[in-house]
Amino acid sequence: MVKRIKYTNREERAEYVALKYGGFLKGKVLDVGCWNKDLKKHLDSSVEYVGIDIAGNPDIFVNLEKEKIPFQDNSFDAVVCTDVLEHLDNFHEAFDELCRVSKKYLIISLPNCHSSSIKKIITGQGGLKFYGLPPEKPKDRHKWFFNYEEAEDFVVKRAECNNAKVIDLSTLPSGRFLNLFFKILFGKKYKNITFPCLWALIEK
Repeated sequence: MVKRIKYTNREERAEYVALKYGGFLKGKVLDVGCWNKDLKKHLDSSVEYVGIDIAGNPDIFVNLEKEKIPFQDNSFDAVVCTDVLEHLDNFHEAFDELCRVSKKYLIISLPNCHSSSIKKIITGQGGLKFYGLPPEKPKDRHKWFFNYEEAEDFVVKRAECNNAKVIDLSTLPSGRFLNLFFKILFGKKYKNITFPCLWALIEK
């Protein structure tokens, strides 16, 4: 049972991953976009963990826009990649790389850009963190703008292209009343407004 149903920073997200998917994080685990390897702290000591990133304190520095993941096919029992792909121009190729080095499982999360944008517009609080126009050029930004439905469709179909299948899709919980209101108003499209992100568990 996942104790923490929401997270507000990298450290809490790493704990969420361990709590939600701990049963799949066995053997050799690759953490793509690991930052300071926060996930490692929550894994069993028997897990052979490797973290890669372009910044922070990874085991190996890798620029996914310029380099392939430096491991052979099927090198890891599980590959974790949370809130990373939307920062890359080569989104599709990077996803294929994740599948390539995974022997069994791939765990990814993607933001629902529509949901976060709508909330900002409604509340009028601040600009869009990864899409605004700050006076100084940001070091980090999203390079793709998509909703929950698009993320879900991408993950399912791209997994199939890599001879894998999605075995679980989920999101963080939001208010039941809000969900019901938008479901009545927009039908199946309500997910694009109320679901903050997509979590996917993929099996090869």
